[in-house]
Amino acid sequence: MRNKLFWFVPGLFVLLLSVFLVANGQKQSQVNHLKNDVKTLQEKEKAVDTQNTTFKNQSTDSYSWAKAKANNFAMTYYTWTNQDSYQARQKTLSSMLQLSSDNEKKIFDSGLDDTGGKKIDNLGLKSKVIESATYVANTNGSQVELFTVVKTQVDADGRDSAPAYHLVHLWADKNSKKFSTVLINQLKV
Repeated sequence: MRNKLFWFVPGLFVLLLSVFLVANGQKQSQVNHLKNDVKTLQEKEKAVDTQNTTFKNQSTDSYSWAKAKANNFAMTYYTWTNQDSYQARQKTLSSMLQLSSDNEKKIFDSGLDDTGGKKIDNLGLKSKVIESATYVANTNGSQVELFTVVKTQVDADGRDSAPAYHLVHLWADKNSKKFSTVLINQLKV
């Protein structure tokens, strides 16, 4: 019995030691794996921080001129009191536009009906901007892409009016600081 006990205690010790070494090896492997994960996360975090700093600098400070021009465009485009001021918008805005003739025809109309009558004056239409907000969407290449959301109030003689919402999608050329494309959509609320 003493002989068995003599071999049993060292055997048990060797077994416990080998279990401990295997468990320690697994823990060390997990620690190494975690270290690699932390290093990868730190590299990604640094890249994201760099990208965010670049985006912040480009989209806020550097393009305030584009946001101001887009707001000015919306205020002028959606503010008119009669047929003459409606038609004058194109001339007033021409200094900030370099649109294709197709694009220009799509956003500016004469305000005349099918018979050549002045529908703005005939209906007594007036429009004013209640509020607008402009957002920089993209700054790639030589263009700055912007969205302006505009809330307007159009009044007509003898009719109740309701606010209307419009989305103006603009692309400004970074060099000329003029709008090269303008798309206008009325939003359904």
